[in-house]
Amino acid sequence: MFLENHKNIHQNVNKLKIILALSILLILMPSIIFANTAIFQEYFADIPYNNVSVLPEIIQNIIDFIARAIPSFKTILLLTPILLIYTWICSWIASILKIKKNIKTAYTRKIFHIMIFSMAGILQIVIGLSGVVLFGVIVVLFVLFAVYRGDGFPFYEALARPKDEPKRSVFIVLPLLTTALGGVLANVLFYPFALVGYFVCGCGDAVGEPIGAKWGKHEYKVPSVFGVKVTRSIEGSVGVLIVGFLAAFLTLLFSSYGLWISLYVGFACGLGGALVEAMSTHGFDNLSIQVIVSGIAFLLLR
Repeated sequence: MFLENHKNIHQNVNKLKIILALSILLILMPSIIFANTAIFQEYFADIPYNNVSVLPEIIQNIIDFIARAIPSFKTILLLTPILLIYTWICSWIASILKIKKNIKTAYTRKIFHIMIFSMAGILQIVIGLSGVVLFGVIVVLFVLFAVYRGDGFPFYEALARPKDEPKRSVFIVLPLLTTALGGVLANVLFYPFALVGYFVCGCGDAVGEPIGAKWGKHEYKVPSVFGVKVTRSIEGSVGVLIVGFLAAFLTLLFSSYGLWISLYVGFACGLGGALVEAMSTHGFDNLSIQVIVSGIAFLLLR
């Protein structure tokens, strides 16, 4: 039995390595393709382009990201109580809907998802990246506490899909990590268009699972890790496209871009988000959608 379990773990690790390698290649592809084109000849992440290799540029962007990401003492002091209360309210709403109203996890999980991503977008606009980072730390602590409490804890049950058995906790923590990584990469590679990635992922991706659970008739399989079988539906993917398009369109429109530019770039972002969500490995779509959608907006508008 021990040898069989060890073999299964080893196989899952190998699969994960392959998936991670492909994900990293996919994320870096826009930078590799466009590194020497005119798109990079102006400004990238508000830093002058020096006409040198892309590696030093990325390093400088990482330094700039760190500088923008660290919240000041004043930000921590003023925002922490507000964000703690907001995150508690979000977790309480999801918990009540699950435990008291018996709403399916496909809905409660995504309601929490929408509320968190929406607040992250608002914070990026009003406060800046440092506000998003502070909020992210608070959300991570809430979610990890739910995982620690485990089965029967209301907030855990609102996040843990029954179909992810016996790896329910894994598929809470994994999206949490990939969401954070996606936000970092989108800000490093495609700032200031990470905001578009937030809202497409937060709104567009959030509707896919509930629509699929309610109206999904034409299902297709997607890659997964840890032996959990996963299917998505064409109806859910269409929902991701429509809502992702609207989210990107409104984000660009309220960012002072013209109507027609916001329409065509918004549609490109919605379509890109839907295609990436349809192909992404289970648990990794929060990463891939943020990065690819932010990259699409960056390439079309810069």
